[in-house]
Amino acid sequence: MRAALLSAALFAACHVFLASTVTAAGWPLLLFTLYEGLICAFLRLRSGVIAAALAHGTAIFLLASALI
Repeated sequence: MRAALLSAALFAACHVFLASTVTAAGWPLLLFTLYEGLICAFLRLRSGVIAAALAHGTAIFLLASALI
């Protein structure tokens, strides 16, 4: 549980530059990445790295397709 929380927090922290300079999304993007990081971390613990990678890829695809 502690590793999943730390992993999600680090995942969100790595997106600070993206949220603050590249996009105008700001804090909502950081909250989303924290939430997605938690989901992917728990998926990794429960179902393995393939499930977590697929969930992350699906989230990116859905976000990108909504912006187009």
